[in-house]
Amino acid sequence: MDKSVFQKIVEYATDAVVVTDAPAQGASEKETIIFVNEAYEKMTGYSKEEVIGKSPKILQGSESDKKELDKLRNALQSNQPGHAQLINYKKNGDKFWSSISIFPINNDTSDDKYWVGIKRDITEEKQDQEFIKISLREKETLLMEIHHRVKNNLAVISGLLELELYQGNGKTTKRFVRSSQLRIKSMAKIHEMLYQSESLSKISFKGYVEEFISAIQKTIQTERFNPQFTLNIDDIALNINQAIPCGLILNELISNSLEYAFPDREQGTIYVTLTRQDGDIYLSVEDDGIGVPEDFNFSKTQSLGITLIKILSNQLHADLHIGNSETGFKCLLTFEMKEVLKGSAGNIV
Repeated sequence: MDKSVFQKIVEYATDAVVVTDAPAQGASEKETIIFVNEAYEKMTGYSKEEVIGKSPKILQGSESDKKELDKLRNALQSNQPGHAQLINYKKNGDKFWSSISIFPINNDTSDDKYWVGIKRDITEEKQDQEFIKISLREKETLLMEIHHRVKNNLAVISGLLELELYQGNGKTTKRFVRSSQLRIKSMAKIHEMLYQSESLSKISFKGYVEEFISAIQKTIQTERFNPQFTLNIDDIALNINQAIPCGLILNELISNSLEYAFPDREQGTIYVTLTRQDGDIYLSVEDDGIGVPEDFNFSKTQSLGITLIKILSNQLHADLHIGNSETGFKCLLTFEMKEVLKGSAGNIV
């Protein structure tokens, strides 16, 4: 193919092309531009006559990233192709972003070596990226505020129930208020950990279990009974659509054990396990208490706690096994780990 064809291809290319006479061993102060195409003129505002014989640094300014410039210097020194993204300046002073790739070429008829640079204006791409970053930061801030407000609102509700607890009469009323408080605190703790974590949609459930059990121990304080907890919790991050049901289920099961499993005893142990195997989550709560009567029918019980556990298990699409164990009472749930958050978290609570 005739060389003139290649010259026309370069001349009319949509990307800016610039050729310098930089020596192969690296750029020097004498490095000069020997060719630019029409796209270069349109991109920079400089005519060919204004840049021929000038340094290719003519487009650089104070905002040029030193790390990006070093990429080009290292390419020149190693006589290898290089790439960088730079802030450049047009003839009229306007700033723009450019993506530049450089590579060395040899003259077929002499020992002269040159560098070819292909430049593309990526200002719009950079602006779009910055807009996305700003939007994400704004959304993260908004989500943090939402989680914070939800936690505070739940705290207000818990406080109102506390007032009802002291004003109410009868053991049944106090039991209802106390169990309602624990359910609210379970959800509040989830939102608190979410707005304090790096991810606004996932939390470390190990940290949640440890903190929530501590909160339960402070809430249910009796002189006659000192519960012990044995934890086997893998470091698993659950999204909010799984964390809230799991937190509420834990609350129901632990509260049930504390209230019914250890009558007339000063001590008892509750075992909490959360493990992951082959994409499935195994969550269990077991105690060494008295268990339930042999004729107890979980499918027919009207207990609010058991009903909640069933509803929440369905939301997790979990297999539920509940009943007596060799040592007392045990509930085991198995469900699939969901890495991606789907649906609205609001439809859970």
